[in-house]
Amino acid sequence: MICLYAIGLLLFLAGCQVEPKAIAYGQANCTHCNMTVADNRFGAELVNDKGKPYFFDSAECLMAYVNEQPEQAQKGAFLLVTDFTNPNELINAR
Repeated sequence: MICLYAIGLLLFLAGCQVEPKAIAYGQANCTHCNMTVADNRFGAELVNDKGKPYFFDSAECLMAYVNEQPEQAQKGAFLLVTDFTNPNELINAR
């Protein structure tokens, strides 16, 4: 019985990690301009301190959002932009 509680606790704690999420290109909408995030060379992401991801169509939309809502950037655990030379990789924008 204790083993089941330990396994449940481990699964719960594993789900609480704040990490970047993969951008669902063609499905996610930009948080700033509401355009569909379609081109994997230009996407960006902000992940807040609770782990909620915000997706952006471009680094410019991410920066406009950060300028308009600086408290989100301060609470942000991750600010990421797409590496133009490696489109499937997000890099730190700070």
